[in-house]
Amino acid sequence: METFTFTFDGTPIGATLHRADGGKGTILYYHGGGLIYGSRDDLPQPYVEAITRRGYHLLCLDYLLA
Repeated sequence: METFTFTFDGTPIGATLHRADGGKGTILYYHGGGLIYGSRDDLPQPYVEAITRRGYHLLCLDYLLA
């Protein structure tokens, strides 16, 4: 797992990358929460493991909240 930050118009946007062996492709995950709450790390660990076990990288991104 790697964490890093992008900057968009001066606003930092956090990201977490879960790498998989093989790397068939990358799935992007934007957290839920109706634009008010939540975080990129709220995806349950069994889901993260299921995705990466099947060979897909998982990139979890924050977005600007209300």
